[in-house]
Amino acid sequence: MFLSAVTRSNFSPVVPALNTDSGIEFVGKPAEYSRQVRDAWSYFERIPLRLLEVTVPKALGLAEQLGLYAYDAYIIEAARAQRVPLLAMDGRLRTAAAELGLEVWEVTS
Repeated sequence: MFLSAVTRSNFSPVVPALNTDSGIEFVGKPAEYSRQVRDAWSYFERIPLRLLEVTVPKALGLAEQLGLYAYDAYIIEAARAQRVPLLAMDGRLRTAAAELGLEVWEVTS
């Protein structure tokens, strides 16, 4: 399964900055946001990931063909190349993938 997830939040973005003495520091936001980002990162690190090689020209062709952002087309091409279902929250991404005959799993809340 290839996972595409978009998070939406009421919080302003927190910008991490590397500090060699103490690890990651968060610039310009209250400590609460820093804690939330650290917590989210700890969960993210538990997700088993593997890097995929994707043919970028194919992804760019899909972007043009389907009227998608290159990022979305890249995700679709990765799922297509690996012959795995696409798990997505984004309706436009799901629709485009389905048009190409990919199996699409919808995320609902």
